[in-house]
Amino acid sequence: MEWAKESKKPLLVVFRCVPCEACAQLDEDVVQRDPQVRELLDKFVCVRIIHANGMDLSQFQFDYDQSWAAFFLNADMTIYGRYGTRSHQTESKDDVSLEGFSKALNKALELHSQFPKNKTALLAKRGPDSEVKVPEQFPSFKGKYGAKLDYDGKVVQSCIHCHQVDKHCG
Repeated sequence: MEWAKESKKPLLVVFRCVPCEACAQLDEDVVQRDPQVRELLDKFVCVRIIHANGMDLSQFQFDYDQSWAAFFLNADMTIYGRYGTRSHQTESKDDVSLEGFSKALNKALELHSQFPKNKTALLAKRGPDSEVKVPEQFPSFKGKYGAKLDYDGKVVQSCIHCHQVDKHCG
């Protein structure tokens, strides 16, 4: 957020469940900065999150039963928009595309150029506060998961997947 404030660029926050195959091609195209979106991505502070541990459930509300979700935000965390969906686990290629993502990036940049004049209208893009602030506070997760991944030998066991959050929020 500090980098976004200093650079005056909007944030692009992508949640990506790496083990899931759905949306893998779109994710690879974005990470590799495909020419179709490269110049647009340069106008954002890009963040990629590969787990739900520590996720602010009030800020980041989306269909948690998907493997790739993008948020476009102002540095003050005002949401410009979201991108990502999935109609089926193995048939996501028809749900998301670089062309659609490019259009969403452009729209977010347009909203960012009008900020803060449009801030009041954008407040409706954030849903109500979640009763549970972060996934690891769900009763069935307490003591099992922490706010961060355990990279000292238990990274897989310490990772909260978005689909696990879906079972509590969905």
